[in-house]
Amino acid sequence: MVVGGILAPATTAVYPPLDGWDSVELQWLSVTHELRSPFRSTECEGGRGQFKDWDEQRRRALMRDLTSVLVDAPLISVAVVTSVDEFRKLFPEMNEYGPYYLGVQYLIAALANYGESVSPSQDFTFTFEDSDATSGKTRELFNQLKTVCDWPAAKRLSRITFSDKRVLAL
Repeated sequence: MVVGGILAPATTAVYPPLDGWDSVELQWLSVTHELRSPFRSTECEGGRGQFKDWDEQRRRALMRDLTSVLVDAPLISVAVVTSVDEFRKLFPEMNEYGPYYLGVQYLIAALANYGESVSPSQDFTFTFEDSDATSGKTRELFNQLKTVCDWPAAKRLSRITFSDKRVLAL
């Protein structure tokens, strides 16, 4: 189970000031302006979906351009990997989403800790993919983390939102 996240700075040195993620979205949209639906790397790599008529060279060029947008961006990326088999051995009573929830909590804490260390006055907003199965518990875990009194970053956890794949960050 992999849960990934991106920390974007609140502003960039552009005028007018843009949210760090907004500046990335502008570049991303410029590269993907020809697409009919949200970008899916597995579709692009395999030549499926909206990429079924694209040759391999064109698909690779798109992947290279999008990778460059992210590599050059003022972003911090984190991936939390949980072995589902090992998790089940340790916590057999947990439901099927237990490994995901472990990843979510660790991801929120890791990003908030890093953000607190570089910008202690910055608040953090998290956006997760909306899911009937996991959004409620994810919100509950976020709210629990906000109440950890002796954790300095807890007071910076300002809000959590949920959306679908039309949000580029997802």
